[in-house]
Amino acid sequence: MRIVHIADLHLGKTLFDIPLIEDQRLWLCALTQFLKEQQADALVIAGDVYQRTVPSAEAVTLLDDFLNEVVRKLRIPVFMIAGNHDSGERLGFASRLFEESGLHVSGNVQKQLKTITLQDAYGVVNFVLLPYFEPYPIKKLYDDENIKTMNDAFMRICGESIEPILDASAPDTRNVLVAHGFFGLDSSLACFSDSERSVGGSDMIDYTLLKRFDYVALGHLHAPQTAGAPHIRYAGSPLKYSLSEATQQKSVTMVELLEKGNVTITKHVLFASHDLRILTGTIEELITQAPKGKTANDYVYAVLTDKGEVYNAMEKLRAVYPNILGLKRASSDVEVSVVSAGLELNKKTPDELFGAFYQELLGEPITPEREALMHEVLQEAQREESLL
Repeated sequence: MRIVHIADLHLGKTLFDIPLIEDQRLWLCALTQFLKEQQADALVIAGDVYQRTVPSAEAVTLLDDFLNEVVRKLRIPVFMIAGNHDSGERLGFASRLFEESGLHVSGNVQKQLKTITLQDAYGVVNFVLLPYFEPYPIKKLYDDENIKTMNDAFMRICGESIEPILDASAPDTRNVLVAHGFFGLDSSLACFSDSERSVGGSDMIDYTLLKRFDYVALGHLHAPQTAGAPHIRYAGSPLKYSLSEATQQKSVTMVELLEKGNVTITKHVLFASHDLRILTGTIEELITQAPKGKTANDYVYAVLTDKGEVYNAMEKLRAVYPNILGLKRASSDVEVSVVSAGLELNKKTPDELFGAFYQELLGEPITPEREALMHEVLQEAQREESLL
């Protein structure tokens, strides 16, 4: 059985307030073609389908079009769960009606986990769907006041809902778990992105509880990686969704289940309409070294190493990098983005705008004396304007 594992689509996401919906549409088109070419038997989507619990109309339409293509036209069953960015209720709406068509969705944890059985030449494959959960709802579900942590919750789910499924399986049955969360033993071994941080390991779930499965399809971490064992894997996000992901190699995971105990796992890179790159250098270096062709349209973030003043840096860089996201001085933490350069200006006072401009220009905060002087100049200009 050939299973394609993806996760963390985050449909409707923006990057520095630039909508990525078209990038996501093109990637899903490439995925559809990949599923067809690889003659996939199943598609697993391991959570964070949408960026927000109340997704945009464009994101909902995009998912609907994609699922229609895969489930109805290609006749490939889809197993999809809710992640921490999703609303379980919304994602799981009318899920029982969709099951006959081959779309299997689990939005919230129930005592009896949704389990779907497929068959191939080697026998039965069980797909167990475990959507994202938090301790409090699981405490209420099982009426267990001892549940305090994510691991406590998962241990209870295992004992009550997962172990019975595995125990009832025939010896040659292959079992696949689809889950969303932070699985591991040591947070220092995981590759995080900006939006994913484990606070003191409190949300970590012991991966050893998963070892009885033949494959575990995980979502939550954006970098493709294993979680303690080769058959326990994060597929990662399809596109680069933050600057911290600029150096990551995005991919989809192909899992081929043969007879019990024989699993082949490969990663495949799909088309992305834009790469994301962080460029460092003087503004002259960045302009003269600007690439031509397809890479010229990549999403770019610039780190300027100039020591002196740089006038109109954003405009100069945009002339050669049309999709520049933002910039900052290497000697400063102040960031100038497309937003701060335009859309958000009307939310700042003149004093704040000049202070930000001063720091961007010189790489250091404005002094109180100069701030006071500029305040006087601005007030005088406003008084003169009011007399006109």
